[in-house]
Amino acid sequence: MEQKGAGLINSFIEGVKELEKEGVKAITASCGFTVLSQEELAAAVNIPVFTSSVLQISLAHKIMLYATLISFIRVAIERWV
Repeated sequence: MEQKGAGLINSFIEGVKELEKEGVKAITASCGFTVLSQEELAAAVNIPVFTSSVLQISLAHKIMLYATLISFIRVAIERWV
């Protein structure tokens, strides 16, 4: 996979740089394979780059843990009051 797509990374980098020049504030992609180039693409520009929705799993997990903790605290307070 890496050898067959080796030339694509340069095209992707050119593309994200062009989008940044045009004033785009963030870049997302919907192809799971682009996640393999996440670091290179993000390093090429000064705007956020999210190459796959898979990158959001950690954020969603943290949000769920926070919501669970807040719910637990609320229930505990309601029982003590």
